Formats: sequence, structure tokens, C-alpha cells
Amino acid sequence: MRRWWLAGGGGLGLLMIVTLLLGATGGLGSVASAEPADDAAQLRELAERLLTYRSEPGGLPMTVELLPGEIPGDPALDLPTPEGSRLIGSVVYRAGDKPTRLDEVLEVPGNAQDIFTFFQDALQRQGWNAGPDQRQGGFQQSVSSFTRFFCPEQGDSWLTLSVLPRDGASNDVRIHLDLTNPGPCDPSGHRPPGIAGPGDRIPALYAPEGVQLQSTGGSGGGGPYARSASTASAETDKSPADMEAAFAKQLEAAGWKRVAGASEGPLAWSTWTVPGDSGDQGFLYALQATGKNRLTLYVHVESGSESSSASGGWSSSAARSAVAPN
Repeated sequence: MRRWWLAGGGGLGLLMIVTLLLGATGGLGSVASAEPADDAAQLRELAERLLTYRSEPGGLPMTVELLPGEIPGDPALDLPTPEGSRLIGSVVYRAGDKPTRLDEVLEVPGNAQDIFTFFQDALQRQGWNAGPDQRQGGFQQSVSSFTRFFCPEQGDSWLTLSVLPRDGASNDVRIHLDLTNPGPCDPSGHRPPGIAGPGDRIPALYAPEGVQLQSTGGSGGGGPYARSASTASAETDKSPADMEAAFAKQLEAAGWKRVAGASEGPLAWSTWTVPGDSGDQGFLYALQATGKNRLTLYVHVESGSESSSASGGWSSSAARSAVAPN
């Protein structure tokens, strides 16, 4: 087992390490040296000297531990992996002996959406709750990656999961754990730029593999009678029931709870309760549109104060009336 301990400051430090490793094979031999030295030892010493820094005057040095093909015991983040996965390795950042950040890199074969859902479920079983999606919610255009942050049940930390499909190769999976602050999980609402707030109540929804999805609109807003909605058109030979089931799986992974639903000819629909204390309700449908292999998709969240059903869901007649969204 080979472990490299290198002092440094994150991505820039690691880039410097790579540059040094490349240079060691061809460029370092021309540098004058008073005494011959072991290349690996000299490279390590140079990297440590270049990358050592302190977080503040008089503070502890920030160090980086590279673990090829391994995960650390501290901080512990031992997640199950899909069959065929390969752990590339991990990086631990420390202030003195205290871990501050962790990055894990894996290669995982299969459908990117399924892989994202697999890890999301695994994180939730270990007490990590999915935060609002970093993308604007609702139906998404064809995208190249899936990303979401997660919040612990307690403690000042946060985690990001990213899955990046790659042409002709396994998906690149990244898990980033930050132990220094609550980040986007800050209950005061102070979130980093680009991270959605509590008002974005619809999670990002991605088309199944092979389906071309075109977003056709969306709306949202605050207030006691707020409604957030998203519409899209899908080019696919899948049935409305198949498409509703695919998006329903993603809603469930985001914490939505299914109340009712049905597939009735060209229409498949479902009603939901939405995470939170306000009693918000959700509605999803997939409708066979005019023309071959075309579906119209619709999802919305409505404030709980407009609830018209004691059961917390919608009736079948209400679902049919919502087929023409306003």
C-alpha cells in the first residue's frame, strides 16, 4: 500500500503534484544538484515544501493524504457500490490531525441516473438527507451530469454527490465531504451561490436513457398560495405509464411520498406529499400527445393551504381536470 502525505491547499495543490510527477520523468534530471538523491524522495520533499501553508497566522498546517485505491478510516464514509465499480482512490485534507475534507473518486458502469439514485439511497440510509437540487427544479434538458448536495441529521458538515457519464467508458463518480461548516445546509439560509433555496420545491427530473426531453416551461414563487410547476415534451416510444414510473422513482428518492395514482389509457398520473412542514402537495402526469412517440409531461407543487382533500391527495377527477395546466 502506497500513501503520499503532501501538504497543500486543495485542487491547485493536487494540480501541482501532477505537474511535478510529469516533470520528474523528463525535466528534473537537468537541474543541478549538489548530491545525487533518490528521485521519489526528492520529489516528495519538493512537493511538501511548495504546498505547505497555514490556514491563518499561527494556525495548523493544512496537509493532504492521497490514498490510491483506498478509502480512509477517518473520516469514515463507507458506502456500498454497484456491481462492477472500481475505487480510483480518495484524498483526505487535514488541519493538523483533524480531517476537514474528503474526496472519493470511483468508476461505475451502467446508466448514470440509476447510479445517481443508487448512491442517493445509500446516503439517505446512512443519515444524509438530500438537500434542494443545485439545478433549477423540474424537467431537465439532456444533461451530461447529475449533482446534488446532502445534509447530515446533525452536525456542521455537508456532502456533494456527482455522477458524470463518459463516452465509451464507465461513469465518473465523485463524492465530496466537507467537515468544516454547514455550507448549503446552513439552517439560517446562507447558501453558496448557485444552490437552490427552500422555495425551489420540485427536484430536478431527468429523462430515462434514450429519451429526448425538451423543457417547455416552468413557474414558481413564494407566498401561502404558491405553485411551482414544470412542463416538458418527450420524444419516446415508452408508454405514459413507463414515463410516470421513471419520474416517480426520482421523486421518491427526493423524499416525496406517493399518495395515489393510476394509468388510464393515454394518461398516467400520481399525487404526492412533499417533504416539509407546510403540507405541500405534488402532482405528476404523463400524457400521450398528438403525433407518434410524443408525450406531454407535467409536475407541480401546490401550497398545503390550498389542500382540498382531507386525505392529503387528489381525487381521480381532480387529476383529469389538471391535464390542461393553467
